[in-house]
Amino acid sequence: MPGGSIQCTVGILTFNSGATLRRALDSVKDFDDILICDGGSTDDTLAIAREFGARVIPQNPAYQQPDGSLKDYGGVRNQCLDAARYDWFLYIDSDEAVSPGLREEIRSICRRPAGHLVYRVPQIMIMDGMWIRYSSFYPAYQHRFFNRTSGARFGKPVHERIYFDREKISIGTLKYPWHTFRSREEWIHYFSRMRKYRDKEIEAVKDQTAGHYLRWTVWGNIRIAGGVCIKALYTYFRHGFKETLPVRGELGRVFSPLALMLRITWLHLWPGEASATGGNTRLYYIVNARMPTERAHGIQIAKMCDAFRFQGLDVTLVVPNRVGVSGDIFAAYRLSQTFPVVRLRVIDLLPFNIPGAFILETVSFALSARLWLLGKPGGVIYTRGEMSLFLAFLLPRRFSLVWETHIKPPRVWLYGHAVRRGCAIVAATRAYAEEIPRLWNTLPAKVLYEPDGVSLSDFTGLPAKEEARTQLRLPLDKTIILYAGSDVPWKGVYLLRQAATLLPDGYLTVFVGDIAPDGGAPPSQKKLYVGHQPYTQIPLWLAAADVLVLLGDSRSEIARRYTSPLKRFEYMASRRPIGAVDLPSSRDILSEDRAFLAAPVPEALAHSIEAAATSPNRTGLAEAAYRAVEPLDWQRRAGRILAFIRSAGPDNIRR
Repeated sequence: MPGGSIQCTVGILTFNSGATLRRALDSVKDFDDILICDGGSTDDTLAIAREFGARVIPQNPAYQQPDGSLKDYGGVRNQCLDAARYDWFLYIDSDEAVSPGLREEIRSICRRPAGHLVYRVPQIMIMDGMWIRYSSFYPAYQHRFFNRTSGARFGKPVHERIYFDREKISIGTLKYPWHTFRSREEWIHYFSRMRKYRDKEIEAVKDQTAGHYLRWTVWGNIRIAGGVCIKALYTYFRHGFKETLPVRGELGRVFSPLALMLRITWLHLWPGEASATGGNTRLYYIVNARMPTERAHGIQIAKMCDAFRFQGLDVTLVVPNRVGVSGDIFAAYRLSQTFPVVRLRVIDLLPFNIPGAFILETVSFALSARLWLLGKPGGVIYTRGEMSLFLAFLLPRRFSLVWETHIKPPRVWLYGHAVRRGCAIVAATRAYAEEIPRLWNTLPAKVLYEPDGVSLSDFTGLPAKEEARTQLRLPLDKTIILYAGSDVPWKGVYLLRQAATLLPDGYLTVFVGDIAPDGGAPPSQKKLYVGHQPYTQIPLWLAAADVLVLLGDSRSEIARRYTSPLKRFEYMASRRPIGAVDLPSSRDILSEDRAFLAAPVPEALAHSIEAAATSPNRTGLAEAAYRAVEPLDWQRRAGRILAFIRSAGPDNIRR
């Protein structure tokens, strides 16, 4: 092929796309990695894909309707993105094509990056074989070409687009377009053809706040319709009707946003009509946390909101507007769904280290949350940590309270009312779940043991170990032992520090996270501290390791009974051998047939690490751990929690 293959992945979604796929694949045949994500085609789609040497993966059934049609385009796009072989990624539909000019622009960027990680690509429509030169929506830029290192992830179940940190990532603009192909008949019936998309958008925003409604639903849609109308009139006045869209098609583009606005207005006036299920499907996740944050609880909160939204709930995440906290939650945590994120004003003196600042911030956030809930329709309030203490006293009765608790609070008696007020309590370890009824004199049937989870899709499509090390600049000739986490005292990082010195030469222990090097100790050839890494990079670090280490200080009650570290599930999902300190909390998930367990002393830990690196059955244990973690993905976890909430009371979350 002229110029050589293009080191870029092209992602295409298909379902019985044989009529148009050949044209699409012919336009991208110069790309080295063509990835087809198929929804179960029964025509010649797969044969055409094989003809062009494309890789084919099945669409995740979780993103499909019972009839096989897609309900979450953003989720499937992320599935494609995760399976890509290259960081540079271009996506098109099966009825679209890449222009020769665009192909060469991308070839040039992949060879010599120009400094941008995300590119806008213009669109040109070809209708019944004729190039439509003038339209109200030209140039219709979309972020179709980008680099995965930007942290970009797809969001929205319909009209999906990528989300990334626009403050940090520079955006380039390409000159040449991608082509869409339509018939005149399709555009004449544009308004009716868009009905199914309007219905999905209504489901996503029907419970928005009054301010959001006025700004986006009313003004936003009027602005869109007015802009289309003015541009269409100008286009027809200047260029006539020969090389422009059909008039009825442009009228459909004018009336479609107005129809969306009127339908949502109807639902605001008559909220009883809001849910297609006819029930209460609202969940407000209220939590006193910086989001995004470098701490693991931020991953858990974001992924659970994502999973609840995936389960069909109308999710709103409510967090404090803390000083110096910014960033795109959806990109930071690789979320497949989108949902409103509300940041409430608080009195935040924490950056100034003033005594009592945390209590003041927590109380002010609780009061702000109560004021924000005024006039909100009833639903489930989901929370974790100390917020349950305050919300239990402040919530109106139209809200049900669910408290997820991971560590027994130091002053148990303060939480008695929260336990009585709540309809369900979710505990992350088995020992804690069994202890809660005794601590607060409540019924065991009110308590659900549900360990933390993992996004399995975040750990698919990763490079091989050697390639991961090359990307991370890690040595290829070392046996790499890796720990990802923090240096909180009860985590027992001291055990690995000491065990690392006992390992043979040729072993390198890598500490990923906010972990300070050994205090006062000389530099060691056996240890490497790389500092905090963003969540999006953690799967790559795990892929580079030979053995992953799970720690815990047996002297700490938290480590023995209450911790359910996310890294345990991430380790299991990475299919790497695990060396773990043997504690009761670890035994909830791990056992001798899934990991190499060790007594909580450095010598025993070093021995288990060596066994994990050299034992003939290390691959078998890693695969057994992966099979054990498959049912613990976030979506299934959210489904089990919702089923439990429903069983606690039919009005909590209606089907």
